[in-house]
Amino acid sequence: MPVLGGYSIGVEFNGAIGAFSRISGIRSESAVLESNTSSPGTAPYVQKIPGRYSCSIVTFQAGFMLPLQAGGPWWTNVEHIQAGDVDSVRGPCVISFLDNEGKLVLTVTLDDAWPSKWSASDVSIQRSILWMETIVFQCESIKYTWST
Repeated sequence: MPVLGGYSIGVEFNGAIGAFSRISGIRSESAVLESNTSSPGTAPYVQKIPGRYSCSIVTFQAGFMLPLQAGGPWWTNVEHIQAGDVDSVRGPCVISFLDNEGKLVLTVTLDDAWPSKWSASDVSIQRSILWMETIVFQCESIKYTWST
């Protein structure tokens, strides 16, 4: 079993790939509705059932997206969002967790995801890398796939 902090985190979104050291907010919630059923001669029965499903925003920190070039997949997505065209950008954001031996442990897929906020820190002239301080993704659902 790998130690805490022994994972590599890879991200793929609409052809752009990246790596990040921190991700927060991977959570979803199904609101609970109560259904009250009663019939003559029996005690009332209250059943809890799933209601509205929602996801929180997912924040990626301290990482980078590749490649940094005009017309590249990351900047094409950003340009569409800045123009208000989110529908052409929505897609799966796949987060891969690999252990310290490079074996895939967990895949988390953010469905119908799109980046709503990003901030950059350093730009490296030796590589086509844009170091990101923060990228915030919105999504409609979250799916978990554990490797066997």
